[in-house]
Amino acid sequence: MADVFISYSKADRAVAEALAADLKAQGFDVWWDFELYAGDDFHDMIRGEIAKAKAVVVIWSEAAVASKWVRGEAEEASDLGTIICTHVPGFDARKVPINFRTLHCEAVVNRDRVVAAIERKGAAAKAQTTPPTITSDPLADLKARAAAGDAEALCELGLKHANGDGVSQDYLEAHRLWTLASEQGSAVAQFHLGVNFANGHGVPRNNAEAARLYRLAAEKGFARAQFNLGCMFLNGWGVEKNEIEAVRLFRLSAEQGNLDAQTNLSVMLAEGRGTSRDLATAAHFLRLAAAQGDPEAACELGSMHLEGDGVARDAIEAERLFRLAAQQGDPRALFNLGVMYANGDGVARSDAEAIRFWLLAAEKGHALAQYNLGVRYTAGRGVAHDDVEGARMFRLAASQGIDSAQYNLGAMHASGRGVEKDEEEAVRLFQLAAEQGHAGAMEALQRRGL
Repeated sequence: MADVFISYSKADRAVAEALAADLKAQGFDVWWDFELYAGDDFHDMIRGEIAKAKAVVVIWSEAAVASKWVRGEAEEASDLGTIICTHVPGFDARKVPINFRTLHCEAVVNRDRVVAAIERKGAAAKAQTTPPTITSDPLADLKARAAAGDAEALCELGLKHANGDGVSQDYLEAHRLWTLASEQGSAVAQFHLGVNFANGHGVPRNNAEAARLYRLAAEKGFARAQFNLGCMFLNGWGVEKNEIEAVRLFRLSAEQGNLDAQTNLSVMLAEGRGTSRDLATAAHFLRLAAAQGDPEAACELGSMHLEGDGVARDAIEAERLFRLAAQQGDPRALFNLGVMYANGDGVARSDAEAIRFWLLAAEKGHALAQYNLGVRYTAGRGVAHDDVEGARMFRLAASQGIDSAQYNLGAMHASGRGVEKDEEEAVRLFQLAAEQGHAGAMEALQRRGL
């Protein structure tokens, strides 16, 4: 008799298989025999297993909602009080059949919560009959578990070999161990194998094989695999380029909290790539990424609030987000804070604070901060007048292609202000700025007959 019965659509077999493997690894007796779905009505064995199970985990998806078998099994379990509703990644739980909508529906990938729900129904994990021998050497224990075929141990030991963590770095051995775990259906192992093929670690580089392995892991709800596979579709690596599929995969991964997926998805939503342009949803995923401490996401969301782009204009919230990013040294956030203080936008106007933030940003190579400081030093606004320092700042910004910095530095060389007078260098700088359409530079060249 199995304590846990898994009900699912055949379309979600990979998800059910991964759940069954995880539950069995924790000591639960699980019944999930997909071969018994062929009858015209409930098979006697299926009904018997549902009746004996202490917990019936129903995996809802679009296919499951459309399946009379899954709906029937769910009704049986509901009548018995043993039903636990879960859903596949990306499925809107509001779409479950109406008679089950009052029940909490947990994402099936949230294993800890699913296990807790199973235990509340009275099912208990059984002690392993042959537990691995525990020694004082964790590495020896890990190797023993791996030798016994434990998938989790195989994955962990493979990662140690890949990183040279306590063992010799050996990509071939890592690949061998992950292959053994993959054969047991481990999404973690399939993901790492995909990374091996994508990077040519221990095997010839093969993007098509990497994509295949990422897909296996992604179908089991593994967020990092969903993100990596999304990147492959975004760039056409090993698969045909498909931005719509990239967005779908990024969304699945982002909804599980993958920070990189959240930031990539926000960019695609903001640009309308692979999906309709949706700044409000882009802001939502930026907010999730910012909450995880990502400075670029905080800075981008701050810019949206400052400009009222997709969200309500809120200079106070923008300043808060910029400060979060600035605390991690983000140069764009430092520059934006300088602008806010220079303009008195959401903060009390302060040239001293503007200069302070621009200096911090300039030290990190922010070109516009360098240009603004050049303007301030040569004008003596908020700082002591200093043409030499102003020219130095213009030179830094000019080297990064800021046309106004090229023009201003050219004018300084033409007059010998703060720098050595050098007509040839002035012309060179005017030409660089003119190539970008700078009107003042074009006029300066015209005056010289150039």
